[in-house]
Amino acid sequence: MNSTSLAAAPQVEFESKAGTLARLFGKLEHATVLPQISFTVDQWLRSGGRWTNFQCNEPWLDGALIVRSSATTEDQPRCSGAGRFLSIGDISNEPDLERAISSVIAAYGDARVDHEVLVQPMLQDASVYGVGLSYSPAERAPYYLLNYDATSGRHDAVTSGSSTDIRTCYVARNARIQPGGWKSRVIKLLKELEGIFSTEELDIEFDASRSGELYLLQVRPLTGVSNPLCSMADHKLALQNAAARFSSAQKAPAPLLGKRAIWGLMADWNPAEIIGVRPRPLSYSLYKYLVTDNSWAEKRFEYGYRDVRGVPLMHSVGGVPYIDVRASFSSLIPRSISDDFAARLVDWYGDELLMQPQWHDKIEARVLSCVESLSPTRPLDSRLLGPVSEAECEALAAAQRQLNRNILDRSDGHWLKDIALVSELPALHAAQLRIEDSRERLRGLLSVCTSHGTLPFAGLARVAFIAAGFLQSMVRDGILSDRERAAVLSAASTISSTVLHDFHTLDESRFMARYGHMRPSMYDILSPRYDDAYQRYFPEASARARPSGPAVNTGFSLSARQHELIQGLLVFHHLDDYTPDEFMALIGHAIRWREQGKFLFSATLSDLLETCKAVGAEHDLSVEDVSYLDVEHLLSSLDVGATGDMLRARRHRFNVTRSLKVPPLVSAPEDFYSFEVPRHYPTYISQQKVVGPVVTLSERSGLSLPEIEGKIVVLEAADPGYDWIFTHRVLGFITLYGGSNSHMAIRAAEHGVPAALGVGESIYQVCVSASVLELDCMAEQIIPVL
Repeated sequence: MNSTSLAAAPQVEFESKAGTLARLFGKLEHATVLPQISFTVDQWLRSGGRWTNFQCNEPWLDGALIVRSSATTEDQPRCSGAGRFLSIGDISNEPDLERAISSVIAAYGDARVDHEVLVQPMLQDASVYGVGLSYSPAERAPYYLLNYDATSGRHDAVTSGSSTDIRTCYVARNARIQPGGWKSRVIKLLKELEGIFSTEELDIEFDASRSGELYLLQVRPLTGVSNPLCSMADHKLALQNAAARFSSAQKAPAPLLGKRAIWGLMADWNPAEIIGVRPRPLSYSLYKYLVTDNSWAEKRFEYGYRDVRGVPLMHSVGGVPYIDVRASFSSLIPRSISDDFAARLVDWYGDELLMQPQWHDKIEARVLSCVESLSPTRPLDSRLLGPVSEAECEALAAAQRQLNRNILDRSDGHWLKDIALVSELPALHAAQLRIEDSRERLRGLLSVCTSHGTLPFAGLARVAFIAAGFLQSMVRDGILSDRERAAVLSAASTISSTVLHDFHTLDESRFMARYGHMRPSMYDILSPRYDDAYQRYFPEASARARPSGPAVNTGFSLSARQHELIQGLLVFHHLDDYTPDEFMALIGHAIRWREQGKFLFSATLSDLLETCKAVGAEHDLSVEDVSYLDVEHLLSSLDVGATGDMLRARRHRFNVTRSLKVPPLVSAPEDFYSFEVPRHYPTYISQQKVVGPVVTLSERSGLSLPEIEGKIVVLEAADPGYDWIFTHRVLGFITLYGGSNSHMAIRAAEHGVPAALGVGESIYQVCVSASVLELDCMAEQIIPVL
């Protein structure tokens, strides 16, 4: 047994948890190590399990105590054992102390007598409990990583995964500006400990008190650290370039409005969901070419929104795709609104977003919705009445209603033209496939995929968003219940329903003839198509005679009262050429065509990627080589020597991209160096609760697919290529990215599968680490069970 009141001089090597803390007691500048009494299991057994036999007289023993583990298998270079063992706090008397010590020893689960136990004072005014890492371990990314809980009051909230509000903060090791408060002190502590232990790979647990004191609870080697993906110099340069590029974007280029730039990973057209946060260059360039350079703005202008044509929506920052949120805000203002009014709106939208950064992936549903009056009973949002007058608010709402009228007109609405355009795509696609020259075929597929694919799809997606807005408005005004809204969505049979039905009714050859072009990551040339990896997506274990999944509600009939209320809504919006029943059918039709349009252009995009492979093969380039090229390179002459140099440079650059931790929302250059992941409000689908084992799907897992039947599936993002998931009887699924209008949200509602979408980094990591989860969609909770 030892008491840290007699602590020895600091050591540079790790010992047990208790031993390491004993060596640091009273020796740190940036944190306090609590006093302790530690002893081995053997010493405790020889004492007869009686605390009085230790004859301890430390004054702090009169206060609340905590008993903590110090197993010989904890804090090892290859296995930290974090959160594995037991700690018991808030002990105030000797019998409870003896029971706690015995419980901690029993939790070791073996007969080793050299395990230790330590007793320390229990902190009474701790406000933050957390874990700090010197590196982000999986990629050895050079960031200090802080995971903390400031709400539950539990000292093991982070290590046990029990908190529902674990926050994540990244600080680049070369950050020019450190975060303030306790976070700065934790980073200074980590740097101090790096010097003491002569290593930059540390993992600590800490408490921060309300009075400003920082306490070190544990320090151990950081385990699971991989080799660095790039040098510190390259990483530093990437951050400097990102900050400089954002600084240069502050002045809005015409015709954009607004005083400042804001960039987001998951804003308009959500690249994080569609191409990923770190896409290969070909994926990025295709998305840019087909969607974010021109199609997005062209279609909004045609639909009556503000003209921002010529302005790119997406920017690559160190290889990471960011959406220009200011461009998005500008493009979603009706064209009839004056420049002055529109500029004030854009600035106000930006202020609201920065005050509520958790809305970064729902800016239209959460930020812009406060000025769109979708019902005659909805009052004006009082937050807006300051920079904008009540009369201007009314004018904006009226302009929005007229715009919706023009889009949805049943005889000459813009969306009807888009349905006609996208319906012509299969024939145009087939004609391009007959072109023998691969480069010319690629050029033709790009042209028709844009003109008859992504361009009309941009319109159909807007119509589906408007339709969803009307549906939500009806729920808010009490016209429909949440259950009835779910029934409308379930009845809106989409391509996903067809895929699922055909999987169970068609043989393999006929099924592949229709759906073989689909791939989970539709812009990624490295993502196998269904017809290239059938066994991966549809293993033999999936019996075709099995029922297609849980029954879904096929809809409902409007009551007389609902007819009357919806009729009033239609009159208010000048859409009374629709009957209430026809308008409800229109909502389902809009949602179906959004999915059908994407399905049609995804076929062209898939063959476009196959043509990219062919162009590359003609120049002895592998598929992976092609993934590092821009589509513009494939359209021009490829010089073998120059292409080889480019590929080497791009592989290196991609490794730098992989090492970057980036903020979901950027409002200042410093955000690239230090940021906190915003709180997320996941989108929950259904009102069901399920409990079951977890399986994580990842593109990095290769072609081996774990069994997902009867499990909760966890994945980063998903698009229509992941429809194969619904051919299995999964309990539910959880995604890191995605939102209320994502494709997986639509599919989950359609199939009645419980899901949580866009849960964010912190919750996602909890899910990935869990063996069993409870997904309670009604309570909006994701709870680790095991």
